[in-house]
Amino acid sequence: MTVEQDLERLLGKDCRTKVILTRKAVADIEALDRGLQSIVVAAIVRRARGGPLLKPRGLGEPLGRGLAGVAKIKLKRHGMRIVYRPVERGDAIVMEILAVGPRDAGEVYREVARRLNEIDKDAAGAGAREPPK
Repeated sequence: MTVEQDLERLLGKDCRTKVILTRKAVADIEALDRGLQSIVVAAIVRRARGGPLLKPRGLGEPLGRGLAGVAKIKLKRHGMRIVYRPVERGDAIVMEILAVGPRDAGEVYREVARRLNEIDKDAAGAGAREPPK
């Protein structure tokens, strides 16, 4: 079973939060040992069900360092961080998982900044293309 399938199964159909994993976040999770993968998936599910929006409207701890609108989940016991971007879309909330990594002198946050920069460049490039004929 893939990480996405695990999340979908655990969230169920009644959850109003949709969890989306970037390709790189999937690779981050798959690089972990199976036990830690389960812990990460469970933490994502807990946040999705408990309130992924940024404080004070949810449980998300907003990040500084130029990462406005991004939040983290701390897995202190395991020295891991899950970094995500919550977005309200009508009645639903989308929780976009950007990166999962060790709390290593802020490296996971620098990686998120790089990934967001790539996402922004891709989005800008897509908008600049001519529409198909």
